[in-house]
Amino acid sequence: MKSFILYYEDRRKLIENRIEYLVDNVTLDPIFEKTNVKEMLLYSLKGGKKLRGVLTLLVCEALGGDVEGALDAAVAVELIHNASLIHDDIIDGDEVRRNKLSFWKRYGISTAIIIGHYLVSLGLMLFRRYGWRSVEIFNKAWMNVVKGGIADISESSSFDEKIYKVIAKLKTGEFFAVAAVMGAISAKKPMYEGLAYRYGSALGLTFQIADDIVDIVNIVSKQSSTVKFSPSLIAFLAWILENKNIRKIAKLTLFSKNTLSEIITKENILEKAMAKLREHFRETIDLVSKFPQSPFKAYLKAYPKVAIAKMLDEAKEYVDKTTLNKILTY
Repeated sequence: MKSFILYYEDRRKLIENRIEYLVDNVTLDPIFEKTNVKEMLLYSLKGGKKLRGVLTLLVCEALGGDVEGALDAAVAVELIHNASLIHDDIIDGDEVRRNKLSFWKRYGISTAIIIGHYLVSLGLMLFRRYGWRSVEIFNKAWMNVVKGGIADISESSSFDEKIYKVIAKLKTGEFFAVAAVMGAISAKKPMYEGLAYRYGSALGLTFQIADDIVDIVNIVSKQSSTVKFSPSLIAFLAWILENKNIRKIAKLTLFSKNTLSEIITKENILEKAMAKLREHFRETIDLVSKFPQSPFKAYLKAYPKVAIAKMLDEAKEYVDKTTLNKILTY
């Protein structure tokens, strides 16, 4: 078989082509004739890694399903994921996404909210093609993502090491889990839905740890006088320290960037975070053994490696190839 990278790029292209086809069709609606909705939809959906959509296709094929039958599910996952990104950028005040202006910064907050809602509606329309079971799975996942978002914006100072994995699994793990489950549904293999969910959830948690490692690297390396960090990042630091200096960590939102950098360096947080990443990466890989034999099974092992490597590439100044290989060799 071809390498996973070639597989990934091929499947990502399939998803991108299907997204363009969908956008072309839904914007034929007469109500959109004098609007730039097509431009806005493409702006929100172009770029990105399409990791979740590719995961849907991969799980489907690993379970003996047909890639064409899973494409709409993969697109639905990407539509809803992008809707969440649009809304997250508003909440966080982030002005850049994928090396361009974030959607709200380009088109305004009101438009961003509406387009985000429209993407969710389109995603639900596609999920419905796979039966009500898929809609139920989405509804549960969306509620969990919202709960994770509520926890993430909470200003409570009671965050400790126990809350981090809860938030990470709700906010990030759920979309990866849904992506994997939709692969099982597309393959018509309900007996593997539970396994697919566990694999996707574990993968999502691992991906979030890598994402938070990038955040702490940025805090240490960037020179701005202050930085904005969410309670979930504080929870991440507390989790890494295993409750050490918890009161100090819980109050970090009051500190300057330089103070936080000193704590990260003094406590060897980056090194400890790498150890956590390696631990959860291995837990994800262990789940692959429970999937049936298939030519695509090796790709289920390769997927976490590629996803994490792509994320940590943003922190390559501090995470060199040797360190990365130690984490991803198993």
